[in-house]
Amino acid sequence: MAEIKMNIDLPTNSCTLHKHNCTYVIDAPTEFKGIEECKRDGLWRTFSSLAEAEKEHSTEYPNMKFKLCGHCNVSI
Repeated sequence: MAEIKMNIDLPTNSCTLHKHNCTYVIDAPTEFKGIEECKRDGLWRTFSSLAEAEKEHSTEYPNMKFKLCGHCNVSI
């Protein structure tokens, strides 16, 4: 399976999973969102599997909404 990207978005209190090639994935850090580094608005994390991403969500971000991108149709 291809890499899974998780958008950990602090302003919306949500974690959204994307396929690695989804057009909504940001591959470079911005002023307010980091790549593997938390900034003011959150961060993007990369996982090798959906199970790994789900585990990260349940242990590190259990109070955040967990959703799948409706654009790239990532599925569990």
